[in-house]
Amino acid sequence: MHEHVTDNRYYKTFKQFTEAILTFLNVTFPQNARLWTDRLSDNFRPLQSPTLQV
Repeated sequence: MHEHVTDNRYYKTFKQFTEAILTFLNVTFPQNARLWTDRLSDNFRPLQSPTLQV
């Protein structure tokens, strides 16, 4: 999203900014999701915390 919505872009109003984000999430991402799958990583580790029950 950063690459398509915020990177080197200026939005005059907050409404324009939020519309750009929503357009990306509702239009751009669904159209291009298969092309971007190689950018996703599944290298997640569980959080280790004495107060957090996982």
